[in-house]
Parts: sequence; C-alpha cells; structure tokens
Amino acid sequence: MRSAFILSLALLAGCASSPGYRSTALHLPASFREARDTSGSTPHAATPNAIARESADQAPPPRSDYWEQLGDTTLNRLIAEVVRANQDVQAAEARVRATRSERVRTLLDLT
Repeated sequence: MRSAFILSLALLAGCASSPGYRSTALHLPASFREARDTSGSTPHAATPNAIARESADQAPPPRSDYWEQLGDTTLNRLIAEVVRANQDVQAAEARVRATRSERVRTLLDLT
C-alpha cells in the first residue's frame, strides 16, 4: 500500500513539473474550393482546367516544419539529414516538380 502511494506521488510530481501545453494556431479555409456542387442536380461547372488555373494562381501552401518550433537543434539536424538521404522523398519531390511543370505547360498551351 505504501509503495502504491509513493508511486502515485511520483507520477503526480512528474506531471506537475512538465511545462504547460500551448497549442499552435491552425489556419483552415472556410470551405474547399474543389467542393463546388456535390448534389449532382446541376452540371459541374468546375472543369479540371478551371481548377488547375485557380490552383496555379494561388501561392504555395506554407511549410509544415512543426518540429522546428520545439527548438531542438539535434532533431532539426537529424530530420534534415533524413530528408536529404531519403530516396523515396527525392522521388516524390521529382514527381511533384514534373507534375507542376506539366500543369504550367498545359495552362500555357494555346491550341
């Protein structure tokens, strides 16, 4: 019984000594621009080209390097090293760059 009491006091002391949790602000759009009319009662006015033009006109989304807010230089260094060495990420980045350049090419196509 005494050991359970000491253990519970140790757990409470550990929780009390931790810093307070602060949540970060999250910016969410009021609605998704691709979700035009889902009822199916009217013809869908948003063609793929119109959606591509709207997407191309907008600025790129902000980076989500949330771990940098922790202020841990070792974690930042390790994540940077993993990103540089990860061939899956490099292949995905190459596909994204190719898709973006293809999108720009189709938007500039005058035929």
